[in-house]
Amino acid sequence: METPLKCLLVEDSEQDAMLLIETLRKGGYRPIFERVQTENDLRLALLEKQWEVIFCDYAMPQFSAPAAFQVFVECDPKIPFIIVSGEIGEDHAVESLKFGADDYVLKRNLKRVIPVLKRSLKDVEHRRERDAARHMNELIMANSVDMICTIDEQFRFVEVSAASKRLLGYEPNELEKRKFTEYLHPEDLERTEQKANFVMEGHAIFHFENRYRRKDGATTYLSWSASWSPADRLLFCVARDITEQKKAEEQRQQMELQLRHAQKLEAIGQLAAGIAHEINTPTQFTEHNLRFLQETFPKLVQLVKGPTSGQQPAQPQETTGTEFEFLVNEIPAAIDEALQGTERISKIVRAMKEFSHPGNADNSKPEPANINHAIETTITVARSEWKHVAEMVTEFDPHLPSVPVFAGEFNQVILNLVVNAAHTISEAANGDRQRKGIITVSTRHDGGWAEVRVRDNGAGIPEDIRHRIFEPFFTTKKVGQGTGQGLTLAHSVIVKKHLGDLRFETETGKGTCFIIRLPLGKRAEKEESRPKREKAKV
Repeated sequence: METPLKCLLVEDSEQDAMLLIETLRKGGYRPIFERVQTENDLRLALLEKQWEVIFCDYAMPQFSAPAAFQVFVECDPKIPFIIVSGEIGEDHAVESLKFGADDYVLKRNLKRVIPVLKRSLKDVEHRRERDAARHMNELIMANSVDMICTIDEQFRFVEVSAASKRLLGYEPNELEKRKFTEYLHPEDLERTEQKANFVMEGHAIFHFENRYRRKDGATTYLSWSASWSPADRLLFCVARDITEQKKAEEQRQQMELQLRHAQKLEAIGQLAAGIAHEINTPTQFTEHNLRFLQETFPKLVQLVKGPTSGQQPAQPQETTGTEFEFLVNEIPAAIDEALQGTERISKIVRAMKEFSHPGNADNSKPEPANINHAIETTITVARSEWKHVAEMVTEFDPHLPSVPVFAGEFNQVILNLVVNAAHTISEAANGDRQRKGIITVSTRHDGGWAEVRVRDNGAGIPEDIRHRIFEPFFTTKKVGQGTGQGLTLAHSVIVKKHLGDLRFETETGKGTCFIIRLPLGKRAEKEESRPKREKAKV
């Protein structure tokens, strides 16, 4: 099937023109053509019609290829300009290519016209695509709300879009040839240079955030996407202003922190009565033993000293010996019980103090902690919640390394899980006080992770609500017995703040196990063998 071809012939010989047309037809084209011989005719033809190619004789009585090309350039039709000449010397051939012709063909060798035409049409199409891409790039650079730029290997801006004025307060030409690191917040300089070098080493598209100093001195947050072009030796970047998102995120984090603090105060308030009872019991028997010592001490002194001179014994010798033996046996026992009571009180007070401690002051990064001890402290604080409904079993890995945590928030998560386990067991017992469940809290070192499991043998989580467990305000408890924020905040603390994982395994009628995984970072070391975990009842 013939391909239509609109061609303009700049040719003084009608015979030569027809030979060219016939050659095109044999090459699979269906020429739609017009022949002109003068500058005016050429200019008129270019203005009135759309052409796909111009074939021009090099030398004509009233015209020439160089003059025709000047008219061609003025009209800018963006089509191939091919010289077809009877005789053209090497000098003229080179000159024709220099002034911009796409190619030339000798009339005595017209068979070259077809391959030259095809190549020229393809080259023009490529030029059009490049021009369109360049035009699109200019539009994007001029109108994009994000700052688009290229950066060389010395970290200098090469090209910067107009959005730099909005994002940084600088015109593009103020930034070009300047190092992009000049405008970085000092605390972000080293980290950003490392990331830029990482991308320049040939890695895929990379995303990072940093802070920039605007022209007016204010600080703005930018989110970058960067990729390296080995051919151009340039870093292609898109920077987006995320200052408002950062402020909103900081406000959200502040609100979440306040909510966590409020929940901790609520939890302490709810535990207060139980803790008071926990302290009251050892206080009572400590007081009882101290009063016993207070009452018996004078008798003991009297028995040791014996009757004074001239006095007769108030009671028989046998009775005195029996009483003395009683005091000797009971007083040490009373002292031991009093000490046990004070130790129990001290333990509860220490646990409350550690549990209530806010952790590191700046709250910006986790600190290494002995989470076995932290969990044990939290279990002690929550004792009043679980002691009547369950036995507590701890299985702590004695070889667990220090784990980077926000101590106060981690303690709150453990408290939520332990209290939830106690409530679940209590609900499963359905008022049967003789039926006690088991809560098992375990830790283990798993490669680069520390794992904590809180398991109960309650009723399990119904299948139809499992997908909603971590939703805000979702609770299965009665009105007034829960806000539905415990597991939501626990998930936020572990996943978002500690970059860990919180999930659960459950089976209806058999219980639930919540699994916390916390990253150990560089402290993680794989241990080939570890002794079995210690097992104890609290």
